[in-house]
Amino acid sequence: MKSFFGSPASLLRRWPGVEHMPRLYDRSTRRSEMGLVKLRRMLLAEVSGAVLEMGVGTGNNLPYYSQAASVVAFDLDPRNVRYAAAKPESGGARLLAANAQFLPFGTAQFDQVVATLMLCSVPSQAATLTEVRRVLRPGGRLHLIEHTLTGMPAVDWLLNQADRPWQWATGGCHLNRDTAAALREAGWSLLKHRRYSGGFMNVIVAQPEP
Repeated sequence: MKSFFGSPASLLRRWPGVEHMPRLYDRSTRRSEMGLVKLRRMLLAEVSGAVLEMGVGTGNNLPYYSQAASVVAFDLDPRNVRYAAAKPESGGARLLAANAQFLPFGTAQFDQVVATLMLCSVPSQAATLTEVRRVLRPGGRLHLIEHTLTGMPAVDWLLNQADRPWQWATGGCHLNRDTAAALREAGWSLLKHRRYSGGFMNVIVAQPEP
C-alpha cells in the first residue's frame, strides 16, 4: 500500500523519533512535564558558576537556573537548539549544537554539568562520562535526572520488553539503562541518589573519583 507520503515501510524508516521533533515533543510530554518541574527546580537550585547543560532538548530546564549560573547548553539536534533558543525563558543561556561524546570545549572549563533525561539516549554512557570528566574543573559535579531500571523484576521485565519499540518511537531513548551503575563503573562517586516513581525516576549528583 502506498500513499502520497510513500509506503508504510518507508514512513517507518524515515521516522526521526519524537525527541527530534521539538513541537511534537513539547505537546506529547506536557502532562509528564508537570510532574518533573519539582525535580528540575530541586536539582538546579544547587547549580551555580560556569554550567554546561547536555541535551537541552526543548529547553525545559532553562527557566529554573539561578542568576548565579552562567549556562552553555547544547543538543545533538540543531532543530531542538533553534526551538529552545526561540523560547523567552531561554534567558542568557548560550545554545549550540554539539555531540556529548565529542565535546567541543576545553579541559576543566565548567564548574557543573547538568543532564536531564539525556544519558538514556546517548550511544555510549561511558564515552559521554569520560568527556564530562574532562570538561569539569576539579571539585566539579554532574547533576542528573534520569529514568532507569527500578530493581523490581516484574517492572524491569516490562521495561526490557518495551525498550526497542520505545527507542524507535522516541528516536533513541533507552528504557532499561542503569545509570547509577554506569557512573560507578566509570569511576564516579554518587554524592546524592534519590529515587522517585517507584524507582523509575532518579535524581543523582555525582563527582569524579580522584
